[in-house]
Amino acid sequence: MSHGTYRGLYSSLVDDPDFQALSPDARLTLLTLRICPQAGAAAIFRYYPAVLAQQTGLSLKRLDIALAELQRPQPSGGGPWIALRYPCVWVRNGLRHDPFTRLSNENHRASVIRAISALPRLQIVLTFCDYYGLPYPFEAHSVAIPEPLPPIPIPIPIPIPIPIPKKTDTEAEGTVPPALPPPPKFIIADSILTALGKCRKLGAVEKLRDPNWWQAQVRAFRGVNYAEVVLEAESYLATQNEGKYRDLAGFLRNSIKRQYVRNGGGA
Repeated sequence: MSHGTYRGLYSSLVDDPDFQALSPDARLTLLTLRICPQAGAAAIFRYYPAVLAQQTGLSLKRLDIALAELQRPQPSGGGPWIALRYPCVWVRNGLRHDPFTRLSNENHRASVIRAISALPRLQIVLTFCDYYGLPYPFEAHSVAIPEPLPPIPIPIPIPIPIPIPKKTDTEAEGTVPPALPPPPKFIIADSILTALGKCRKLGAVEKLRDPNWWQAQVRAFRGVNYAEVVLEAESYLATQNEGKYRDLAGFLRNSIKRQYVRNGGGA
C-alpha cells in the first residue's frame, strides 16, 4: 500500500530559535505546508483554506492568523517563513533545506521545473524562480493577475443632495415640515453579479442581490479587497460538490471576515 510522497526535514528545525518563537498554531501550519501531499517537489503549490484547515485541525480563523504570522519576518532578521498569493503558497526555504532534493541533480531540477510549470501565472512564481535561479515557466509580461488586484466596484451609497424646503411666512411655528423623499437605492455593480453568477449553481444568491446586505459588509469590514474575496470564493467553490454550500451569502461573509482578520482588522 502506498504511503504517499516521502518528505525530509532536518531535525534541527524544531530547536531553531525563530521556529520556537512561533505560536503553536503557526508551527503546526508550517510543518503541514511542508509535508502535505500538495507541496510537491518545489514547496510552492496551490492551496485551499478549507483543505489546509482539515489537514491541521485548525479553524479557518485560527488558520488565517497562523498564516499571517508566518508571513512576517523572522526575529533573527531573516525573511518570512512563507509567501502567499492566493491560490499559491510558497514555503520559502522548503526546497533549499530539503535533504533529499538538490537542484544540482538534473532529475531533481527537472522535477521542480515541471512542478512550477503547472502553477498559475502569478508574480510569486517568478519570485520563486529568481530566488532559486530557475528559468521562468512563462513570460514575465504574461502574468495574468497583477499585484495588487484591482478592486471590483463594491456597493456604496451614491450621495445626492436633498434640498430642505424653507419655511414660508405663512407657516406657523412648530409645524412639522413635509417628509423628505427617501434616499436613492444603492447600486450593485454588474461586475459583481456577473462574477457571483458563476457560483449560482451551488446555492441561491438572492440575498446577494440585496444592496443592503453588501452595504452592511462594507460598514462592518473596512479595508477588505472584495475582488479578492470573490475570486477566492469562486476558486474554492469550483472544487466542491454541487449543492454543498447552499448558503452562498454566509460563505462569502465568512470569506470577508477571514480577509478582514488577515489585514489586522479587529486586532
